[in-house]
Amino acid sequence: MTTEAKSKVLVLDATAFYSGLPYAGLEIYKTTKQVLKEVSRGIKYQAIINTLLEAKRLEVEEPPVEVYQKVKEVALKTNDLPYLSEADLSILALALHYSRKCDATIVSDDYAVQNVAQTLNIPFLPTMSKGIKKMVKWIRYCPGCGKSYATNIRSCPICGTTLKRKFQSSKEINY
Repeated sequence: MTTEAKSKVLVLDATAFYSGLPYAGLEIYKTTKQVLKEVSRGIKYQAIINTLLEAKRLEVEEPPVEVYQKVKEVALKTNDLPYLSEADLSILALALHYSRKCDATIVSDDYAVQNVAQTLNIPFLPTMSKGIKKMVKWIRYCPGCGKSYATNIRSCPICGTTLKRKFQSSKEINY
């Protein structure tokens, strides 16, 4: 019986482009339209992205809707959903989609992205930060009346104060 090595897919968040990762490496990267929209706001990145696309070193794909929904459900459970952009959700979904076929890793410095990725058992690679040390589940609380909420509401229904967040539980990550 032989075992074949799984191919590796690197799914890039905007921070990967800002750090210069896809310009120095020789891998083939994947990202989504939402991430390119974020990155393309800077004129200096447009020419480089076009070169990567023309050289077929960068592929732009959209994840399946059902995988995208799964990511939103998990992000809702960890209470990271309000802190994730559409671009963040799209790369998480694309990485989850590819993790079913091959080794997929998200390249991102965004802690909310890393937390949801860890919860989904998707490896992540930070570019400039050291990455998260703990997987956390957030709760929202009212600094006015002290009531805690497990939902993603923005203000306290009792006193109207804007809610803050703190972690409810955490789990050490061993690399």
